Amino acid sequence: GTCFLWEEAAQRLVPKAWTGDEDWRAEIRLSLGEGLAGQVAQRRAGILTANYPDETYALPPSVRRRVARAVMGEPLLFRDRLIGVLAIDRAPSGSEFTRQDQALLQLLAAQAAIAIANAQLFADVQQAMEEFQRAQAELVRAETLRSLGQMAAGIAHDLNNTFAAILGQIELEKLKMVDGAVREGFALLETAALDGAHIVQRL
Repeated sequence: GTCFLWEEAAQRLVPKAWTGDEDWRAEIRLSLGEGLAGQVAQRRAGILTANYPDETYALPPSVRRRVARAVMGEPLLFRDRLIGVLAIDRAPSGSEFTRQDQALLQLLAAQAAIAIANAQLFADVQQAMEEFQRAQAELVRAETLRSLGQMAAGIAHDLNNTFAAILGQIELEKLKMVDGAVREGFALLETAALDGAHIVQRL
């Protein structure tokens, strides 16, 4: 048996689980109407056949591998929404499926559709929560950076005013000073104040 899930965006059926070691099933991608599962999905109704290789919808890879003669499939429907398809087959030497087998598969498909739809809904909610938490963290980060930027701008403004006052006083004192040693000391102060102003500008 194989459980196909319907990928709405790609408009195709993809096998998600199967019995046995037939890993070739993993490569199958079916459009509506293609293969037994595609026919079931398109019709949104079950199919039961005792001679799968002779059916018009039989997939060549399955026929080449002589997978089965007796095959049946049921759609996985949740509130009229296609979730996927359950496809069951018997070995070529096995007996045919009965209407009772089909009724049992219908019951299983109805319950499986509800379970899968709930699992998908849970995954969607979980993804939405993760995206919300990422967006919230980014918002907090952006707000923190904005606050830091405002604080840095305020500090820079206050320090610039202080450096401007210091540089202004140094210029005035340099005009009054005649002593070379004192003028050199004021030149050092002026350089330090200008360096501080450049640091603030970078901030």
